[in-house]
Amino acid sequence: MPNFNPGLTDYYLEASQGKAPAVTASVTENGIATVVPSVGEGDPVRVVVKAENGDILGEYRLHFTNDKDLLASKPVAVAKSSRLVAKGQTLELPAKVPVYFTGKSDYEVKDLAVDWEAVPAENLTKAGEFTVHGRVLGTDLTAEVAVRVTDKLGENLSDNPDFDDDSNRSFASATNDIDPNSHDRVDYVNDGSDDETRRWTNWSPTPSENPEVSVGVIFRENGKIVERTVAEGSIRFFADGGTDAPSKLVLERYVGPEFDSPEYYSNYQPYDPEHPFNTPSNWEKVEYRADQEVQAGTDIHVTFAPVKAKAMRWRMDRKADKKGVAITEMAFIAPSEAPKDNTASKLLVDGRELADFSEARVDYQVTYSGNRPKVTVEAGENVAATVVDSGDDKLPVLVRLVSESGKQVKEYRIQLTKEKVETGKVAPAVQEELPSLEVVEEALSFKTVKKEDPALAEGETRVTQAGREGKERILTEVALDGSRTEKLRETIEAPQDEIVLVGTKKEVSGKTDPAIHEVPEFTGGVNGAEAAVHEVPEYPGVIGTAGDEPAPVVEVPEFTGGVNGAEAVVHEVPEYPRVIGTAGDEPAPVVEVPEFTGGVNGAEAAVHEVPEFTGHVNGSEGATHQVPHFEGGVPGGEGTTHQVPEFTGRVNGSAPTTGETPSYRDEQSQVALAMSQDKTYQAPASHQNILPKTGTKENATLATAGVVGALLGLFAMGKKKEDE
Repeated sequence: MPNFNPGLTDYYLEASQGKAPAVTASVTENGIATVVPSVGEGDPVRVVVKAENGDILGEYRLHFTNDKDLLASKPVAVAKSSRLVAKGQTLELPAKVPVYFTGKSDYEVKDLAVDWEAVPAENLTKAGEFTVHGRVLGTDLTAEVAVRVTDKLGENLSDNPDFDDDSNRSFASATNDIDPNSHDRVDYVNDGSDDETRRWTNWSPTPSENPEVSVGVIFRENGKIVERTVAEGSIRFFADGGTDAPSKLVLERYVGPEFDSPEYYSNYQPYDPEHPFNTPSNWEKVEYRADQEVQAGTDIHVTFAPVKAKAMRWRMDRKADKKGVAITEMAFIAPSEAPKDNTASKLLVDGRELADFSEARVDYQVTYSGNRPKVTVEAGENVAATVVDSGDDKLPVLVRLVSESGKQVKEYRIQLTKEKVETGKVAPAVQEELPSLEVVEEALSFKTVKKEDPALAEGETRVTQAGREGKERILTEVALDGSRTEKLRETIEAPQDEIVLVGTKKEVSGKTDPAIHEVPEFTGGVNGAEAAVHEVPEYPGVIGTAGDEPAPVVEVPEFTGGVNGAEAVVHEVPEYPRVIGTAGDEPAPVVEVPEFTGGVNGAEAAVHEVPEFTGHVNGSEGATHQVPHFEGGVPGGEGTTHQVPEFTGRVNGSAPTTGETPSYRDEQSQVALAMSQDKTYQAPASHQNILPKTGTKENATLATAGVVGALLGLFAMGKKKEDE
């Protein structure tokens, strides 16, 4: 069958007297072909092709018909394309190309197999441009790919010359760095230096039976793992008596689940066996082309089709007569130059620019007389232009423009119509105005998804997946009167959500609040009698503060009761509005307590000299109050009930109450950063983070309770002295 193509499955052939002819088939390389005859009218003859082992390779259908439209379908054009490759990079050509077939009312596109001509190796060793041709099997069409070779250098994506802890991280499955005297460090493989004294090796006096070892780089930026596009690489091996270049060298990219840098990044295989790097299926082999044989002492440069990865590594086998592999330097490099991304071109009809052409407008109408005009394209820089013309005005002429990157594709349709004119009159070609189609691409915002993580401290966040904007294409019809109608909105590239882990783990603070001791109210009496109730007027002054905290208000009930049934003399104590306690380095104020001159049971009260209070309040030097020891008693019978709130002193044989308020000192919290022993080499110039100093404020509440206790003690001692 002259038009057979392995990529084309359906064929329409003319039926002879309404019957299908005999069909036979054969397969090369010991394959098997099975012909299944049609079982009903209109059913095709099927040919099933199998390999020698029985695997089905494909199926072809032969339709025998007399339908003129189906029989008229034929291939008329092959879509052209373009490529940008770096010097020395392997050129990959497609196995199939899009081919346009004529249809009843439009074109049909089918992917057909193509046989490419050989590309001279020297074409890829220097900057320049050339075209590769190929034969579309089963047709007389020729496929074309325009190739541009660039020698511009790409960015080094893996280097870390300053050994920055937040930048790229080199890693190895094994390293000779267990011995503290060893100078072999995996950090040296991406420091940008070819100094052979700064190298990595897995050398061992007793090497493992398994000769395999892996060394690579994790791409990081500002402490976060990021994805990079890599198209080139280089590696330099070192050789001495015990080490050399490997016997096998395989390049791999990480394709597994999300991961963190291994804790033991220089020996992750034995010390971190659960890390995803130890799972072979998480790595994918990358085919590459090297500029020389694998050997030590020289830079080996490799190129490959661009790949995206968060980590890349070299997997190697040491030579049988060596005790290790050694590397001086390695690098992973970005594409050398970005391909062009435009489709700017000129459309020509019989050599003249198409009138009223606009990139946003798709359909055009051209009326002609005489010979059918020819449509051509004056393509822009590195634009692949394809003109599809069936030669019949029933179908429009299709112009397809593709950018060098392949991301931009534009199609224009020019409908040619021959004008019917009277004899002797020739009308010029007229182009009919039609609505235009505006094509706009807009960015699609990504979403931020927050997930709780109990392993992170509360308030801490970590981005596990960077957000990436998507892209959508909007097609809008613009009428001649300027009105606009949206025709289509399609997503070209879906956005990628940003995933943020939010910590929920409760951290133990370095500052603890002082304990609050609740003491029950003292309601007992003195010498078996009911205790007198002392109501002290409210004291609104500031007792003590810490930092910027407001002073608490202590409400003490006024004392109006008596002792032994007699009405007590009322003592008016003037309100003291100033600050008692201090905070920080302020000097402690002197508290002057007015002399008590009242009496009990009508008698003149003894004079109590109260010295200046020099005790400690809130950690500052305060005034001290010395109160004389009370040893007297209270005569008489049942005393008036005196309610003293929360009295915690001791009476009758116990130690007397003292007016000295002990200072309360909150132990300053000390936080020591536990520096664990470095499990791997601490590279030069690496940063060590030290926690900031921490501390606590004086507790105002406890200071208030102390001063209230001192005041109550003064009143109690005064009464006991009076009974003497």
